[in-house]
Amino acid sequence: MLVTAVVTTFKRPRLVRRAVGSVLAQTYEPLQILVVEDGSETGTEAWVAHHGDGRVAYVRHPENRGLAAARNTGLRLAEGELVAYLDDDNEWLPTSVERRVEALRTLDDAALRRLGVVYCGVEVRVAGGTDVYAHLRPRNRGSLKEAIVRDGPATLPSACLFSKAALERVGGFDKELHSSVDHDIWMALAAAGYEAHAVDEPLVVSYASGDGRMTTATTSRIQGVRMFLEKWSATNREWLGEARAIARDERYFEDVIGRLAADKLVDGSLGETWEAALAVVSRSRSKARAVAALSAYVVQAAARRVLPRAVVRRLRGVARSGRP
Repeated sequence: MLVTAVVTTFKRPRLVRRAVGSVLAQTYEPLQILVVEDGSETGTEAWVAHHGDGRVAYVRHPENRGLAAARNTGLRLAEGELVAYLDDDNEWLPTSVERRVEALRTLDDAALRRLGVVYCGVEVRVAGGTDVYAHLRPRNRGSLKEAIVRDGPATLPSACLFSKAALERVGGFDKELHSSVDHDIWMALAAAGYEAHAVDEPLVVSYASGDGRMTTATTSRIQGVRMFLEKWSATNREWLGEARAIARDERYFEDVIGRLAADKLVDGSLGETWEAALAVVSRSRSKARAVAALSAYVVQAAARRVLPRAVVRRLRGVARSGRP
């Protein structure tokens, strides 16, 4: 099966070179490799021409259109029946694509027709080094609708190998969203009746760094999360019931924007920290819980970025036991 690997990037030439290098190192063939630069001009095109080994195609948007639009460009140009997306601040371990494709070879024709995505675990490393902060494992399996009803949408960064046909059927990624792009496509696939399959191995490396992502401008991120929740409000109420849907939406906003507030604080962006924190507290029905959650996210953000591994382990132990 031909797999199309799409690397999306914006204003991060150093990181995208690392990401592309990890795609070139994949053990799986055949592999079509596309780099989509979303409006920036960073010299990436020249670098690809020189270092891409003739296997990497480059395309650039003349203006910045956002992550969803960049992914849709990759989808439009994809020749493979499977499409894997890699954000520029992450990288794949060498067997990442191979192991995900192997998981599909055990499926019969009926299961393949229901396939929306197969995804794998992610290894989170502390910024600037090789220390592993956490291993994130896939949670949503089988029917995506049933999994989301049970556990909520649980995507992982740069870990998803999609059925191209499924993405096209749901209309691709929603370019109107400034945030929650991954959870939105998860919901779209779920509503269309697709399934998720999982490989428990951590085959993606995600770096907890201060470089930011393609969707982390605070004001647009808050707006994007609100748009995402509004878009799927009726669906969530149908699937979960009124009370549970309201509670889940509140917790989702608290989690996404609370973590953003913590990251901005660690970065020293105090104005954006206040904007995000105020949005969380204003939306929450329990102000005390919202403030406690924000404090916990700050500790987590600091641990991911600046603390040595021994201190990170100690903080985890304190959090689990409640004792210093």
